[in-house]
Amino acid sequence: MLPHCPVCGCGTLIPIASSNSLYVVVNQEQGLVEEVLAYSCEAAGHIIMTAAEGTPSMRATPPVEPNGAILNSWKEIAAYTGRGVRTVQRWEEHFGLPIHRPKGEERSSVLAFREELDAWLRETPVRARPVLRKTA
Repeated sequence: MLPHCPVCGCGTLIPIASSNSLYVVVNQEQGLVEEVLAYSCEAAGHIIMTAAEGTPSMRATPPVEPNGAILNSWKEIAAYTGRGVRTVQRWEEHFGLPIHRPKGEERSSVLAFREELDAWLRETPVRARPVLRKTA
C-alpha cells in the first residue's frame, strides 16, 4: 500500500472495499487486463488505483514533487528559465540541459525537474563576452 496520496502528497489512503476484483484494461486491442487495488485519499477524495500485488505496474510514473517541482512541457521549461522554447530545446541538444522523456520515445513529451534545471544553470560555464574597445 502507498504511504500517502501520490496526487496531493498529504492524504492518507483508505482501501476501497469491494466484494469483486477490480480490473483495468491496459490495451484493448491486445486484450491486456490487470487486477488493481483502489484507494480513496482521505484529505481530497482522489481515487487512486495501483497494480495488485504480483502484477506488473501499468506504467512508470515520476515521483510526486510538491509545489510544482516538475515542469511538464517545453513551454513550462522555457518560462521557468526565462528563455524561449527553441532556446531551451537547443540547450538540451547542444549543452545537455536535463530533460526527461518517456522510455523509448526520442521526440515525445518532455518533463524536467526544477532542482535539476537549477543545478545545471549554476554549474554550466558561461562564455565571457569580449570587451569592445573604442579605437581612436
